[in-house]
Order: sequence, then structure tokens, then C-alpha cells
Amino acid sequence: MAIGELDPEVPHNTGIALLGDAPRNARGRVECEVDFFMLVLIGGADMLLSDVPDRGSKVALGIFNDASAGRSLDAAEPRTLEVAGDGFLMRRGYALVRSGWDPTLTSGGLGARFATVLRDGKPLEARVRDEFSYGIFPARIPDRASLSDPALRSAPAVLTERQREGDPPRVIREEDWV
Repeated sequence: MAIGELDPEVPHNTGIALLGDAPRNARGRVECEVDFFMLVLIGGADMLLSDVPDRGSKVALGIFNDASAGRSLDAAEPRTLEVAGDGFLMRRGYALVRSGWDPTLTSGGLGARFATVLRDGKPLEARVRDEFSYGIFPARIPDRASLSDPALRSAPAVLTERQREGDPPRVIREEDWV
């Protein structure tokens, strides 16, 4: 785990949403923690490959090192040469680093923990709008999407659909969510 802190008063941090509203430590900074993993040969490395996790999953060894475990949990944190693959990256002088960014992960991946922004002494809550567009590759348009995020079940949510961007959204009843 990497532990860090950000100074909301530093100009290059001004683009971080709500950083100025987050609780500060005694030094006036906002604390955070991110899960961190680094794989480097004992002799060191000349270059660094950052494997940016997608919701905590780690895929670089499966892609670049032809790891036999592919995208399994073993390849995510290799402890044997067989699981780490053929060594393609390491033979070329690379170290591999991964760090979490997703605060919604609770287990099984690289996550992060950030300060909770408070308004009037209560955690800030607001509606979030996310839109998924299908149709770039017509043969791959799904006839149904799966919503598995547990946050959808623990907070009020509204799911809508529409055929075209300019169409009005149609609300989908919660019992019809897949």
C-alpha cells in the first residue's frame, strides 16, 4: 500500500474535484491510500511499465508475458516463474508496477481509499450520470446489459435507455434490471 497526501493549496492540484472540501490532516493536506504492486528482477530494471488496472484487474503479464494463468488471480500477483509467464518484459529490462484508483473495490483487486467530502457535517451525496453508447461495431451491440455493481442496490438509482442521443430517456423499472 502507498500512503500519500495532497496539498489543496498547490496550484497543480486545483483540478482535483472537491479536494479543497476534503478533511485535512495536521499539515493541512488531504490523505489517501492506494494499493500498490511492483514486480522487478533482483538485478533491477531499466524501464517501467505501468499496468493500469481496470476496476482492480491486472492484465499486463497475461498480455505481454504470455502468462499461462492469463488473467487469473495467480497472474495478478505472481509468486512462481510459471505464473509470471515467459519473462518477455523482464528480459527487455522492464519492471512492472500497478496501483489502484477505484475506491469502490472492497476485495480482489487494487483499490484506493480517499477522504470523504463532508457538507454540513454529512458525507456529500449527489446524483451521478453515466452513459454507455453501443453501436460503433454493429455486430457487437448487446441485446441486454448486466448491472452488477452493488452500489446500485444500496443507494437510490434510476436506469434509463434511449435509442439515439437526442431521444428522451425511458425509465427502466428496477425489477427489470438484469
